[in-house]
Formats: sequence, structure tokens, C-alpha cells
Amino acid sequence: MSRPRVLIVDDDTALLEITSAACEALGYPALTASSAPEALAVLSEHPSLELAIVDVTLGPDGDGFELGDDLAVGRKDLAIVYLSGFGDQVDRPAKHSGATVHRKPLPLADLRALLGATLS
Repeated sequence: MSRPRVLIVDDDTALLEITSAACEALGYPALTASSAPEALAVLSEHPSLELAIVDVTLGPDGDGFELGDDLAVGRKDLAIVYLSGFGDQVDRPAKHSGATVHRKPLPLADLRALLGATLS
């Protein structure tokens, strides 16, 4: 397996597994985390990651936008994409430069386009 390029963060384990499997099938090895602390630990262990796909709502105590800010500290090269199951959050601007917010679940064609554009 080639080195992981994508970090996927979601507290919904089913969506986490589906998104990870889709990334792998599209040729983009991925690592996963189900919480903000776990995501920060994964990024620390794998500093070569190029993209973080982050759920906006990470359980009762998690905020994906705050996690994105934390992930970006010292990593301006890390692309961040936010996913939300709530339509009103899709319009919420992300602080991280160049970050985008998409409604989840992200269709496979959209994921393919996003990965290709971000990691090309």
C-alpha cells in the first residue's frame, strides 16, 4: 500500500468506513479518526498527509471547524474539506484558507472530483 494521503474524521463509524473505502477504491489511501483528539494524534504520526476530510459535527463535544483550525496549525499546506449532514452548516464559512464545506454523504463522483482537484 502506498503512503496515506487523506485523513477522514467522522464520529459516524459507518460513514467513516464508507468514505475511507471510497478513497481507497479511488486510489487515495486514507487514515481515519472518530474524534478530534484521535485526528490530531493521527496527523502528528503522519505529517505527510495532504488532505483532511472533517465532519462538521463530531459528537456532543466536537466541532469540526475548530478541529480544522487545530489541524492547520503549522500546516498551511494541509487542504481541509468539511462535510455536514445539516444544510445550514454548508453555508457557514470556513476559517481555513481554501477550505470548502460540502453536504454529506458526498456522492462518489463528487468525492472523485474533490480528491483529484485537491491532490493532483
